[in-house]
Amino acid sequence: MKAPVVELAANGGRYRFVENWWAAKVRAPILDINSVGVIAGKLSYNSATHNLSAIYGVFYKGTARVACINALGRVVIEGTSIPVLSLAEFRLQEIIDIPDSVKTIEIRIYNTHNTLVGILDSTDVTELGTSTDTVYSDRSSEFLTRRDAKNKI
Repeated sequence: MKAPVVELAANGGRYRFVENWWAAKVRAPILDINSVGVIAGKLSYNSATHNLSAIYGVFYKGTARVACINALGRVVIEGTSIPVLSLAEFRLQEIIDIPDSVKTIEIRIYNTHNTLVGILDSTDVTELGTSTDTVYSDRSSEFLTRRDAKNKI
């Protein structure tokens, strides 16, 4: 769980907490987390098959898209919209030919209104690992996080 730490007064007091809980389900160890979701399998690219892959848990219902960004921060190409759900593991498997001008690959998450929610993952192209087949256990694990936590004293 990832949440802000709140120090309570020694002699008590009045507290009101307002929290939005989000859940993601993945079948792999959690490598990283941000406000959009969890990363369970790093981005990898097989240059022979042009297959880009990774494993995620997303905190939103909507779509995910691969964005290939050049050194000027502009989108060179964008992948197809892939439906995502907050309680289903998202396994990215996209065939994409990454142009030489691309510096960064981003996995962007959009809500059901097609509004950008945030960037789930971002990797420099030179740091993309080569893909390998990894076997995960069938046992799912749920990962909960607290977003937009606010407290009032």
